[in-house]
Parts: sequence; structure tokens; C-alpha cells
Amino acid sequence: MSVNDDYGYINARIRGMKSRLLDEPFFEKLMGEENIHSLIALLQGTEYGRPIEEARTLETSEISAIEEGIRRHLAETYSRIFGMVGGAPKRLVGILLGRWDVYNIKTVIRGKFSGESLEEVLKSVVPVCKLNEPLLKEMLRQPDVKAVIDLLVTWNSEYYPPLRARLSDLSATKSLTNMEVALDRFYFERSLQALKSEEDHENSQIVMGFLRTEIDILNILIVMKIISNQIPPAERGELFIKGGLEIKGEDFLSAATSRDMGEVFGRFANTSYGEVLNQAGERLSGTEVLPAVERIMEQYMIQRGAAMFGKNPLSIASVIGYLWLKLCETVNLRIICRGKVAHMPEPLIREELICV
Repeated sequence: MSVNDDYGYINARIRGMKSRLLDEPFFEKLMGEENIHSLIALLQGTEYGRPIEEARTLETSEISAIEEGIRRHLAETYSRIFGMVGGAPKRLVGILLGRWDVYNIKTVIRGKFSGESLEEVLKSVVPVCKLNEPLLKEMLRQPDVKAVIDLLVTWNSEYYPPLRARLSDLSATKSLTNMEVALDRFYFERSLQALKSEEDHENSQIVMGFLRTEIDILNILIVMKIISNQIPPAERGELFIKGGLEIKGEDFLSAATSRDMGEVFGRFANTSYGEVLNQAGERLSGTEVLPAVERIMEQYMIQRGAAMFGKNPLSIASVIGYLWLKLCETVNLRIICRGKVAHMPEPLIREELICV
């Protein structure tokens, strides 16, 4: 065993990184700032200072520079963690960070589908694992979704088969839903299979449990998309992702027959997600329910992930916790900075913040 695959060493490094996370008093100072320039001045004394300054030489607005700096710092931090581990821990961290490859592919494909510019889409990606920024830029230079998939084929990327298999659905339905679900299914099935073959049973089980929770949440959101988009019954079964902790195929298909979102929430009331869905139902109304629930479920996952920190200092748990704590930090920074620039009332900004 070398130091980079020893959890005692890894978690000592992670604890050091956690000590540099922005604390509550700092966020209170940010909330008290009156303009974008004072926000930048305050952030310059943090780890975000350098990437924000670098971004200010390229961006046309101060808020764009802040957001670009936040994006770069998150990618750098995750890449640093991936680079400092080895052996079995590296394989597990690679699985955890692999979700960002999936996120980035979805972001690129959505950008191509909606006709966004390379520059706009690039602001949303977080290059961490196999798809670094130069590769993502090359994907964004392609003229359309098909060309992006063809490029992945030439790279022999493991992600091209599920995308190519669903390319015809895009022409038929004018929707990315089938393609995105196929990509998610591929990632989760492949990850769960890899975890089953890991010799480090205890830590692989920790990661597996977390991924299976993500599958459950994703299946709930897919049911909501089925209702919102009125997807025909014959097509619903193909959208279910196996492997979740609680939600089985029959639960998924039964919930997909719901007449409205309120009934969907009720169908999952007896699961571990019932309480958070009930809270969502009490707070939401109107046509924008799905994006709002996606946001609430993201909060749930961040809170659940952050709670892993420190559970077992000789396991992968602290790494999982830190990954989500860092994501939470960046999300809250964006919320405050965007809110300040938009002159949102302070109570509304605070309502959007994620507490961990």
C-alpha cells in the first residue's frame, strides 16, 4: 500500500481541504455587500480569487467573471482530488466523479440541440475526469448532436453506444429525454457492476448505496417528466433505471399513471423521499413545478452527501462528504452573487441557499 491509496493519508488531505471551505461568517459578509465590486474584493482573499481574476481578463461582465472563476475552481478542486488518490480509492473516486462526464455530455448535447454558442455552453461544463476542457471544446465545435456522437465514436469513448442507440429517437420525438435517460442508465449500470467486483467491499458498498439513492431520485424526476410531457404508456417502461434502493419498476410505472404532480408525490409518500416531496408539494404550484422539484431534490442530495463527511475517517465517506460540501459552497456562492446583481431582497436570496 502506498500513501495515495491509504485512507488515513487521503482523509488527512481532505480534512485540510475542508478547513479552507468558506464558513458561515464569510457568507454573512457576502450577504452584507452592496455591489458586485465589493463581492469580488471579498472573494479575492479566498481560493476563488485567482480563477476569478483570470476570468476577468476574458469575460465581458463582472458577474460572468465570478461565475467563470467559480466553475474553474470547482473543476480544479475535483481534479486535484482525483489526482491525489491511487489504487482502489482512485477507482471509487473515478466512479463518483464520472457523473460529471455524464453531466458534461448532457450539457453539450443540450447546447447543440438548442443552438447555443460554444462560449455559452462552456460556462456550464465542469471538466473533471476523462472529458477535459479541450475535448469538450472539440465536442462543442461540432455542427449538431449527431456529429457530437460521431466524434465520441472516433475517440472510442465508452459513452457513445447509449447515445448512438437513441439517436433515431431524437429525430422522431424532438426530445432529448430518451437519450439522456439512456446515458444515465449506462453510467449507473456500469458503475454498480464495477463496484460489485471491487475487493474493497466496505468502501464500494458506501459508494454503491449513494449511487442507488441517486437512481431513486432520478426515477422520481423521470416520472414527473412523463407526466409533464405526456409520454405515451408504451414508451414509459424504457425510461426506468434499474438499481435503485427503494423504487422498483412496478412503483415507477404505477406512479407514471398519475393525473398530476400532487398524485406523483403521493405515490412516493411511503419512501425515504416522501417527506422532502411532501415539502415540495406544499411549496410549489403552477407550471414550473418540475424545475423547482429538480432544485429541491438537488438540495436533498447535497445535504445527504455532505452528511457523509467524518462518518468513518478510514473510509471513502469523508471524500464523498467533501465533494458535496464543495459543490454546496459553489452553488451558494452563485445564488448570492446572482441575487445581489439582480437586486433580489435578502430574504429571497436566503430562501434559495442550501444549508448543510
